[in-house]
Amino acid sequence: DELITPTLVSEAVKCPRLAVLQSRLGSTGLSAKSAVFGTLRHDLFERCLREKDTSRRSAALFTRDIIRNNAEALVGCGVTDRKEAFGEVIKTLPQIQSFLDMYTSWNATKKGQGMTSTKHGGALLKGMFPLYDAFLSIDEVFATEEWALVPELGLKGNVDATVLGRIKPVQSSTALSAGTDERDALVPVELKTGHNQNAQHNHLAQLSVYTIMLRARHGSASNGDACSINNEETPNLIERGAASSGMLLYLNDKSFCAKHVKPSLSDIKTLVGQRNGIVCDVLNAARPRGIALKYDEGNNKSKVVVNEPPPPSALPPLLSSTSSCERCYKNRECMMYTSADGAGNETSFNAPRTNLPHRRLIDHFTGHLTGTDLEYFRKWDRLIDLERHASPSDIAKSWLYDSDEKEAKDGKCISSVILDVTHLSAALVKTNDSGIDGDATIRFRRSSESKSKQPITNLHFEKGSYVTIRTDGASSSAQSQRMQQSGSKCRTKRRRILIFRGSVASVAETSIDVILQQKDISRLSSKTMFRIDRDELSNGAGLLLQNLVNFFTLDIPPFSTEALGQTPLKMKQLTQNTDSSARRRRLTNSIIRLEPPPRFSAVSEEDLFSEGVSFHDFVAGCDKSSLKRDFAKLNSDQKAAVLKVIAAEDFAIIQGLPGTGKSATIVFLTRLLVARGKRVLLTSYTHSAVDNLLCKLMDSGVNSSDLAPNPIVRIGRESSCHSNVHTLLAQNIACEAERQESNISSSTFTKPNADVLFNVVSSARVVGVSALTAPRSPLLAGQKFDVVIVDEAGQISQPAILGAIMAADSFVLVGDHMQLPPLVVSEVADQAGYGISMLMHLAEARGFPDAVAKLTMQYRMNEDICHFSNIVAYKG
Repeated sequence: DELITPTLVSEAVKCPRLAVLQSRLGSTGLSAKSAVFGTLRHDLFERCLREKDTSRRSAALFTRDIIRNNAEALVGCGVTDRKEAFGEVIKTLPQIQSFLDMYTSWNATKKGQGMTSTKHGGALLKGMFPLYDAFLSIDEVFATEEWALVPELGLKGNVDATVLGRIKPVQSSTALSAGTDERDALVPVELKTGHNQNAQHNHLAQLSVYTIMLRARHGSASNGDACSINNEETPNLIERGAASSGMLLYLNDKSFCAKHVKPSLSDIKTLVGQRNGIVCDVLNAARPRGIALKYDEGNNKSKVVVNEPPPPSALPPLLSSTSSCERCYKNRECMMYTSADGAGNETSFNAPRTNLPHRRLIDHFTGHLTGTDLEYFRKWDRLIDLERHASPSDIAKSWLYDSDEKEAKDGKCISSVILDVTHLSAALVKTNDSGIDGDATIRFRRSSESKSKQPITNLHFEKGSYVTIRTDGASSSAQSQRMQQSGSKCRTKRRRILIFRGSVASVAETSIDVILQQKDISRLSSKTMFRIDRDELSNGAGLLLQNLVNFFTLDIPPFSTEALGQTPLKMKQLTQNTDSSARRRRLTNSIIRLEPPPRFSAVSEEDLFSEGVSFHDFVAGCDKSSLKRDFAKLNSDQKAAVLKVIAAEDFAIIQGLPGTGKSATIVFLTRLLVARGKRVLLTSYTHSAVDNLLCKLMDSGVNSSDLAPNPIVRIGRESSCHSNVHTLLAQNIACEAERQESNISSSTFTKPNADVLFNVVSSARVVGVSALTAPRSPLLAGQKFDVVIVDEAGQISQPAILGAIMAADSFVLVGDHMQLPPLVVSEVADQAGYGISMLMHLAEARGFPDAVAKLTMQYRMNEDICHFSNIVAYKG
């Protein structure tokens, strides 16, 4: 029931510990420049392949589209020069042309001749051994970036390209290749764009796993002539089946090298065993640890208790050799866990012995940490695992139930829906006009054959929810009956299970609109019954763990061999002279060591608007006169809270009891900070809370002006944001700026360029983003803020808030820890402290109660209800 990617399986070939860490932590959302350019070159190859067009003119258009579609990633890696990005991508075109000229018959270099060429295509595909050489001719492109999900093998992943071609062993007379003369088969292509073109074991393993997945998904190609099946569920598609081999393609701007990879039965067994082993390691690492069952004789019941201190994580051991560790892209995270588990201190519990090079790696990344720091890391690493264990969310588990049963069970499935063809043509018109893969909104409606009659609006689907759409039912009995009735001698093939991913655009009683990728539309059929499952992404725990690791080590520079000769003292000095390291030290002192007390300068009401204070009046709504007028309208508690925040040098806390005007205080504070030249990051756990603050800011008069055209910017997906803030979204502002610059009034620009997007975000004085998006958004990479204000801070767990508060020099927590605490599913995790928010942690007696400003004047409640709350929750 656990789904992992072929990439994880291939990583485990090199290092099982790396694979487990990758699974635990997931992606950071940010990539290095080389990785981003590699992705863009992938996209160009796939686009040329899909369009059967490699002419210079078309490739240039494709590249510009690709650069626009990856603008956020380019901003995240620091590339905002269009010419640089264009040159890095287009320089692979000659090799793409050579590849398609060799293996296809399309004449792709001559635009418009792709379908009329009579050129004989195909060439020798060298195997790892001469015995495995094969002849490959590519006829068609079946899919690019096909999302293959195979629950029966416990695998999921995206295949770079799947082509329909003829593949034939060169030595077809040998015993090895006897009976393997495959024709018209689906062949996976795995592309690597790095400089090294020597076949690597992990790449071979990755492609081999993809061949297994495609055969499980599409069936195996038949020998001899392919058997065509009239499949009513996938019209105009002949069931070819997948080949038992694939192409590993190394392609860069210098040359390309294509390898024929044909895994043997022994290889397949080994890889499946490798997959099972990695899953065991992943589950073992995430298994609840340091807990025991205690029997209470008085109540005649048993309960789970948490043992202290937390035991080490159950990660696979370090490699014995350090050469790979020194170059590993996860060595920072790996050494953090190694140090926390005791390897950095020989006197620690269960401390494994490490050789000197590993010790120097540990010192480089964690030499600055104290025992208290490591104790905090171990505590929350365990708590996150306890919470994750109590809330499994893998989509494969949903498919263990029939769709109608799952719908009745928890309302997270919509059974028996069909494609609404009346809205399909409109969706096709709205797709990306450039031809590159865009999004389209597709409507599904309840089938008349559905057993369930309850309105879809009663189920747990709302705008922005991620969903997985798949064929409803996987039985092949109906197809078998058709085959028997027709008297066909062809072997029975599995019914195709169509699987797509998307997000909800809108929900009605009998229909649901889902945003899908344009390339998936052609595979939909009005004759197919689908089920829609809510896909509750499982990377939430990974993001929390990544926040935890980053909190302690993000400012540490990459390891280099030059550091091997340096002492631990030198290692610490590497992080002494940067703004980020100074900020990290202040945060760890305040949050973990609870010392020294936060610093506050002396500020009075008269000081706020005195002549000596410099005001920046270029942002509309943030001028001195309007602020002075609005400050006078605040009550005494709100004024005291404003003064405390302005005086804070490290952090401040505003505890707002119910209905006491927390939002109004935040809005005024934001305006005042902007007027004093500060840059503010507004965040909260929910998108709605962020949007509410931004709407109130606009209502208070904060709008664009000639000197500040875009003072407020919202970062996030349009489907997750309120319609009133769509005009504030960074992507929309950047597109509008490009339209005005080009004097084009149409919607030609649907995606902005990286330089325009970067300028929009960098020039904003207020940026709104959810707390979980903040550390992952490429648009915020390298952005510096003076103050971060966190609304509803009492409802956010400590690891979830770390990523946001690391983005600024000081932070303000606004909320009430006496109201709703963070949502905790695991009773054991709650017992161990998962429900203690950062606000409670810092505001309670062991924290800094003097840093708290309380709002007590009630504007919302009935007097009797207010009195009851005072007695019960606030002790009068």
